[in-house]
Amino acid sequence: MIDQKIINAIKSLINDIKKENDIVNEIIRDDVFQILQDYSTVLYYPLDGEEIDGCHLEKTVNGETEQFVFINTVNTRERQAFSAAHELGHMWNVYERVQKLVPGLDIEEEDVINRFAAELMMPEVYFESAIETQLKRMDYKGPKIDSVTLVKLIAFLMNYFFVPFKSVVYRFNEIGRLDPKYNDSVLEYKDSDLLKEIINAEQYTRLGIVNRLKSMDNIQEYLMEAENNGLISEKKAQNIRKEFEIKAVNTTIDLNVEF
Repeated sequence: MIDQKIINAIKSLINDIKKENDIVNEIIRDDVFQILQDYSTVLYYPLDGEEIDGCHLEKTVNGETEQFVFINTVNTRERQAFSAAHELGHMWNVYERVQKLVPGLDIEEEDVINRFAAELMMPEVYFESAIETQLKRMDYKGPKIDSVTLVKLIAFLMNYFFVPFKSVVYRFNEIGRLDPKYNDSVLEYKDSDLLKEIINAEQYTRLGIVNRLKSMDNIQEYLMEAENNGLISEKKAQNIRKEFEIKAVNTTIDLNVEF
């Protein structure tokens, strides 16, 4: 378990980061993609068979440090969203900032960044409130909960916060709601027919979508500039356009109105 001092530092940092970057959303959901694109160049691309959700790197371009992020689009959109939050943690130097707030920090960077992503996407006070509200709707009496009710609750929280199944289960652990000894049993429902049936029945239409998107910010402009400056051949540029399924822009004026 992560020490409470570290958790408090992460929560404090999230408040600071939101103020620094004018992020007003209490619950970020899929707006996390736009936030990521506002502060980095993002490559969305499907890598089949790769155990990688995303990665972040910094490169010097024309004398200035630029941020680049990769998101693997073989994953569901909600999993991509959590990956985006995770990479924001790296981009915003969360680990280094937590180190300054908690001297003698003795914890792996990825553990801190994962907790940051969870706190960012599922703020504790809103997460706990959403749990209690939904359990009342489900007429939950406690203290035991059956598998169908639990999976229904998880699906609701997945949709409400736009996060993957596993992240909700781990969040239960983090707030002391579910003993980790039950994790293996609960996680068996992650890709189950039961979960799919619940998602369909409740019309959580944005969950479970795999878009296999191939995209990068301003890639068409970058290709044109590279071609014009002789940095890549026309054939290479065409191959990249084909790989990213980029079609030529129609410059015909079909509309001319006062605006």
